Amino acid sequence: MIERHIEKMNIQYPIASVKGDFADRIYGVKGFPSGALVNAAGEVVWMGHPGSVPRDLIEKELEHTAFLP
Repeated sequence: MIERHIEKMNIQYPIASVKGDFADRIYGVKGFPSGALVNAAGEVVWMGHPGSVPRDLIEKELEHTAFLP
């Protein structure tokens, strides 16, 4: 399901999906769908509905992120 959304929205940034409740407990997730944007330092800079994350915030955080092949 997430793959269809990524393709439909033409998302070009990395997406991680975590199974189980580990991330839920760490980030305090109470409902679904939920998303968190974690910066290169491992800090949560945004939480909420995945469809409402500000694209400019994603782009700002990606400026400080290195991608390994």
